[in-house]
Amino acid sequence: MSEKTFDEILIMAEQILPSPINCRQIEVLEFMYNDLKMSPELIEYLLEFCANMGKTVFAYLRAMAINWHDRGFTTVQQVQEFEDRLNGRTAPAIVNPTKFANFNQRTDDLDALVMKRMMERRG
Repeated sequence: MSEKTFDEILIMAEQILPSPINCRQIEVLEFMYNDLKMSPELIEYLLEFCANMGKTVFAYLRAMAINWHDRGFTTVQQVQEFEDRLNGRTAPAIVNPTKFANFNQRTDDLDALVMKRMMERRG
């Protein structure tokens, strides 16, 4: 994605968000761009990410931007990798297994086991 100026960020925000942006919302976008030093691509991803969840209140967008900044995210790829780990798509490897983490995972269907036991007790 090519570099975008702040004016292009405003145009992009108008296209992504469900309602026209106002002065306070522009201030939040300026805060992300100037103070948090977020790239235009990262701001665009943040807007799309929040819009897809239906959370377009600018207080939420600002909080997400601060959260990403505090975590040190500077690229869209870093955020996507973090989201993948949160959603369990790529489990982080256990570097130093302990007696608590070093066990075989069972894949039993617990609901089926409960139903089987209930049926056995009934007859």
